[in-house]
Amino acid sequence: MAQNNLSGSLYAHVPLPAGAVSVLPWEHSDDGTGWRCVDGTTRTVEIELPHTSFNIEVTIEGTQYADARVDYGAIRVTGVAPDNPMTIEQAREFASAVLEATAEADGWAREMTTPVPDAEANWLLREIRGSNEGSSPTRPERRRTHAVV
Repeated sequence: MAQNNLSGSLYAHVPLPAGAVSVLPWEHSDDGTGWRCVDGTTRTVEIELPHTSFNIEVTIEGTQYADARVDYGAIRVTGVAPDNPMTIEQAREFASAVLEATAEADGWAREMTTPVPDAEANWLLREIRGSNEGSSPTRPERRRTHAVV
């Protein structure tokens, strides 16, 4: 819990990608790089047939790093099964939902803000973990190149 609070404070200045709907708490790789999972909008296609009905959901997923870039854009599709039929029009709606989701994911990939310096956050995490071996024991100079809200 304390780690999530610290991470939230360290990366509070990192904006969400456009269209982000939900995020998981910040995580850290072994080298101290901060990252979090981000979900974009979910597009739902309702399938109504005489003997069955179901929904297909298309959601974009990504990984956002502490410097604000987003990688690993993926599309998650749920509700599609080999035995679930759909009409031609419903198939078009499904294809449109996938194309819209990929366009949103492409937008995340192109959305590059000015990278946010992460040196102080990495230093602070090393201090908390007590793993400052091989690194400078002094705190990095604090330089603000972006607004903190």
